[in-house]
Amino acid sequence: MEQDESKTGTEHESPEEQASTETSKPAAAEGKSSEVIDTVKSWLGTVGESVSHIVSTVAGSRPWVPATDVYTTDTELVVLADLPGVSTDALKVDPTPLSLTLTGAGEADDREEAVEYSQRGRPRGDFEVHLDLPAEIKHGQVSAKIKRGVLEVRAPLAVVEKPTVTVIQEEDSEE
Repeated sequence: MEQDESKTGTEHESPEEQASTETSKPAAAEGKSSEVIDTVKSWLGTVGESVSHIVSTVAGSRPWVPATDVYTTDTELVVLADLPGVSTDALKVDPTPLSLTLTGAGEADDREEAVEYSQRGRPRGDFEVHLDLPAEIKHGQVSAKIKRGVLEVRAPLAVVEKPTVTVIQEEDSEE
């Protein structure tokens, strides 16, 4: 029977040679591992920068939705909307009896062409928000004002007659 020398390849090496070969394998593996890690880190850095650039470009060009609060009192409906940098000339308030739509544009950023942002979170550009109202309003009597970047819209509630139900008690009939 022939012995397969390809299994270990260490039958003909002295114990010193075997020890030297075994200790050099982890060092070589560590070097390869380090190279792979460096390559992956470099690749991730490049991808991360690209994704960051794409996200900031897209985020800067898409419409934003202002934060809003809606509440009613006994007589009116009130909507508050955060609109930093929006002038009255760039704002449209469109009421219907059961909804309110706000559209407009925030101030442009003069720095957009001059700098490369690492983070962008402030709203800018076009916006639109459509609100379904919790109660019917008199949409012809809406008032709106902006103060310190907050739009306040007030509308009187429509008078909705509450149905009344009269309960009639029937007499028991004797048979």
